[in-house]
Amino acid sequence: MKKMLFSNQLPQSLLSVALLLLRCAVAMLMFFGHGLPKIQKFDEMSEKFPVPAIFARWMNSTTSLGLVIFAEVLCCAFLVLGIATRWSAAMLAIVMLVAAFSIHAADPLFYHPGMTGGFKELAVLYVVPAVFLLLTGGGSFAIDARLNREKRRMFR
Repeated sequence: MKKMLFSNQLPQSLLSVALLLLRCAVAMLMFFGHGLPKIQKFDEMSEKFPVPAIFARWMNSTTSLGLVIFAEVLCCAFLVLGIATRWSAAMLAIVMLVAAFSIHAADPLFYHPGMTGGFKELAVLYVVPAVFLLLTGGGSFAIDARLNREKRRMFR
């Protein structure tokens, strides 16, 4: 126990468990806290959902909402299962970066008690684990790992 707590080396199995917990926690928080409510209120949100200024020429409110739902629902489901983990994490990171620095551009970074309106902090907090998963992949408890193992066997 002492060696595990004070060592900078981590067994591969423990690292994979940590990546599984990170994938599931981030994806489920995003899905239940953001994706599912957007699906449930799609009709009323589709008319007034913000469009990032950089995409305003090519995108309307409904398309913007659809792309955000894609990232917050489908990509999060893929993250839980470990399918296309890096691509799903990249989509989630892109959506959260656009939310933080385009949609909430005028908002403060941190929430303060009594504050009304939006803030960037939550979107930035979702970017961090998404970039981490983009760099590391899903670990050995992801379907990606199983598919890569099968592919390596096939081409030997």
